Amino acid sequence: MWWHRLHIQDQAFIYYTPRDKYYPDFVTLDSDGVHWIIEGKDERGRLNDTVQAKRKAAEALVRKLVAHPDYVGKT
Repeated sequence: MWWHRLHIQDQAFIYYTPRDKYYPDFVTLDSDGVHWIIEGKDERGRLNDTVQAKRKAAEALVRKLVAHPDYVGKT
């Protein structure tokens, strides 16, 4: 199990529009072997349109990654 605080210099970003990208706060691997992309938001920010666009982009990226040969067997 591990976690890593992502910084802009890590270049771990996700495009949520054709020109806009966001940098998730953390990536982690839990004790069940599941990788997580973590983006913390307070209650007010969770329903924000931009936040939801970022969430949809992250979900789309994960769907692409699980289909990639390098990620076979990963969750």
